[in-house]
Amino acid sequence: RALEKQERNHQLQQEETLAIGITNSKFREEIQLNLHEITRLHIILKDGESQSQTTNAYVEQLLSHLSEQKLKHERMIQLQNQIMSENARLHGAIQVAGDNLERTGHISRDLEFANQMVRDENQRLQDRTQSLLETVGA
Repeated sequence: RALEKQERNHQLQQEETLAIGITNSKFREEIQLNLHEITRLHIILKDGESQSQTTNAYVEQLLSHLSEQKLKHERMIQLQNQIMSENARLHGAIQVAGDNLERTGHISRDLEFANQMVRDENQRLQDRTQSLLETVGA
C-alpha cells in the first residue's frame, strides 16, 4: 500500500510536471507570438514614422511653394497696379493731346479761312491796282 501510494504520488508528480511543462510550453509559444507581434508592431511604427517624416517633408515643400506663389502673386498685383496707374496717366495724356489736336484743328481752319480772306483781299487789291495802272497808262 505504501508503495502504491508512493507510485501514485510519483505519478501525480509526473502529471503535474507534465502539466507544468505543457503550461511552460504554451507560455513560451505565447511569448514567441507576442515577440513576433511586438516586432511586427515595431516595424509598422517605424514605417509610420518614416511616412510621417516623408509627409512632413512634403508638407514643408508645399508650404514653401505656397509662400513663393504668394510672393509672386503679391508682386504681380503690385505690377498690375503700376500698369493700371501708368495706363490711367497715359489715358489722361492722350485725352489732353486729343483736346489739343482738336483745338489745333479749329485754329488751322480759322487760319485757313483768314488766309483765304487775305488772298481774296489781295486779289481785289491786285485787280484794282491793275485797273488803276491801266487807267493811268491810258
